[in-house]
Amino acid sequence: MQTPEIRPIPAETTHDLRHRVLRPHQPLAEMAYPGDDDPGTFHLGAFPTAGVGSAAPVGIVSMYAEPMPKAPRAGDLRLRGMAVEPGRQGQGLGAALVAAALKAAREAGGRRVWCNARTSAAGFYSRLGFTVTGEPFDLPGIGEHYVMWIGMNQSHPDFLILGYSETAMLLAKEGLSSFGGFVSIRGQRDPYLQADIGPRLDLSFDDTPPIDESDEIGRYRARELRRKAADVGLLLRPPSVGDVEAIIDFSERLQSVQQPILFQCFAGISRSAGAALVALSRWHGPGNESLSVQTVLDARPAAQPHMGLVRLADAALSRNGRLVAEVERVQKERL
Repeated sequence: MQTPEIRPIPAETTHDLRHRVLRPHQPLAEMAYPGDDDPGTFHLGAFPTAGVGSAAPVGIVSMYAEPMPKAPRAGDLRLRGMAVEPGRQGQGLGAALVAAALKAAREAGGRRVWCNARTSAAGFYSRLGFTVTGEPFDLPGIGEHYVMWIGMNQSHPDFLILGYSETAMLLAKEGLSSFGGFVSIRGQRDPYLQADIGPRLDLSFDDTPPIDESDEIGRYRARELRRKAADVGLLLRPPSVGDVEAIIDFSERLQSVQQPILFQCFAGISRSAGAALVALSRWHGPGNESLSVQTVLDARPAAQPHMGLVRLADAALSRNGRLVAEVERVQKERL
């Protein structure tokens, strides 16, 4: 599945999906919501092909400066009108739209985002880090809802996930002082990247998973990969608990840096994406596994986080299988 482009759209572009997906019982003329054109409001659309201006969005979401009912706070923003084409549902578009909206809300100085979530969608918003407050209530003609909210205190540095050649070219262009930290992962066959970026974390393990005795197919593949490597004199090393603990410690020390952090491995697909996911999981905190995974994919759409790192991080961060389950769910949707 091609990764869609998410970009700002005018309010009227949301009306068709609002009508067909959210409120088919109401006339199209009533799909303009109060506050749609207010200065603090923004609307995002997901488009199937980047750069095609005439294409209709396949997903939409809107954000308004509106206090949360019963417990208003300064900096409240309301997420509303999230809809995805029926034929594109179940592909991660909704999570990508909400993650993009939350990122924009945070950049706009929002301190809390809330929404009226249909009870049938409460699990979806919970996986993105939202919390239910109060009892369910009924919106006439629409159905039962919860008020749900998420704080904007999961702040973290910007980051990049890159391969060896990409990193070397970027450092040559931007200079070392443009970055706040560097996580470099190399295996036995990978070249060393000379870059005096401080602080720097160097890890040494190969793009091979730990042997999971409970997974017969995975166990066979891992052992076969190591056997072939041994035939040419290599002893492949999977990531260890110590590697994950080092990433967690490094991310804790760099959480408040102002410059972006580089995560680099040879291809920029698996090990560096896994390391970035470990850091984001620590920064976002428990309950935000879906947000962490989506943030990695936003930064590197081709990312396939290393499952060995993911499983070790799930245990080290006491996520009780949630991080593993979210990565597996997203990978299955992308097949």
